[in-house]
Amino acid sequence: MIAPYPILPPRSGGKVRILELARGLARAGIDLTMITPFHPAQRRALYAALPFRLIQIPYPYLLPALFTDRPFPYGYLVSLHPGLGRWLASRMSGYDIIQFEHCYLAGLLDYIPSETAVVYNSQNVDSDYTRDECGRPWVSRLAQRRILRLEARLARRACHVFVCCREDGERMQELYGVSPERISTAYNGISGVDANPPSSIPGGDPHPKLARFPHRVIFSGSDVAHNREAVRFILEELAPALRDQCVIVIHGPCGNAFRHTRKRNVVVDTRYDTFDLYRQPTTVGLNPVLQGSGTNLKLLFYLAHGMPVISTEFGVRGFQDLREFVTVEDRSGFADAILRAPSAARPQTEWLMERYGWQNIASEMAKVLRGFCMQPA
Repeated sequence: MIAPYPILPPRSGGKVRILELARGLARAGIDLTMITPFHPAQRRALYAALPFRLIQIPYPYLLPALFTDRPFPYGYLVSLHPGLGRWLASRMSGYDIIQFEHCYLAGLLDYIPSETAVVYNSQNVDSDYTRDECGRPWVSRLAQRRILRLEARLARRACHVFVCCREDGERMQELYGVSPERISTAYNGISGVDANPPSSIPGGDPHPKLARFPHRVIFSGSDVAHNREAVRFILEELAPALRDQCVIVIHGPCGNAFRHTRKRNVVVDTRYDTFDLYRQPTTVGLNPVLQGSGTNLKLLFYLAHGMPVISTEFGVRGFQDLREFVTVEDRSGFADAILRAPSAARPQTEWLMERYGWQNIASEMAKVLRGFCMQPA
């Protein structure tokens, strides 16, 4: 498996997906090596217990480090990696399958032996995702053109493409002519179900604002463009509309650019491991996203924590079987939906884990991968 970014610590949906699928494949009996860019935070102590080998590439990814989101998205910048293929060429032989996570490093195809099976594990349609992540039209055109070429090349070379929802599979067929028999769905998933909030929090609520309002909602996400856009909507429209009735928690790295916000009913906590501090039986999970690709892991995360959820139509993309557990509204209806105290109907734990448990998803992926090991080149 080749990942275009360090996967540890897993502070975003993309990193969670790659890490959990790798763990699941290893536990299903696949002898797996993960290759990622080097990052000092990805220390040996963090991955010593992983059930697969993790190799960090000591390649100077300077452009992504210096210029991501200013104004180019990470995927476009990391795709510019002169000399990386030659450096990795000797490490690309000896594998039955090389699986690309995202298409950004598809230039490495030049150095993969022709007899080696190639698989594309797509958590987005990367060309669509890159287009939506760009803030300026000229950047969007430039970046999408490049990513479109890379994704087309990888999709056509791959003997199989994993997508995380039916809609992405249809888009792969439309854009790149990938035949349906070469596509499988590997959903985004969850590690477990924790429907009961902590019975008590040492020291009480972590912020004095939380006790002042009758309603509490939370938006949790990584620091990517579509989440930041959702935070701006919350701060500029939703928070003023609920000024006296509801406290809104912006949780996770999506709040990095907004940590100095001064609104009476908004709490910003940029840590990624403090979610339970803000969770009560009536806390509502918000998913006001309008763009992106793939599926929103946060929606599954909220449901796995037993929370009522309010989402846009786009936010439930790819999760048609979960719609009955989600209040779907236009953004203009979010404030009223919060005050109505949306239903906390919960999916059955066994059903949720059977369909969306990472280990089950990885086991199904392993069956497909083993098929390519048994076929002639």
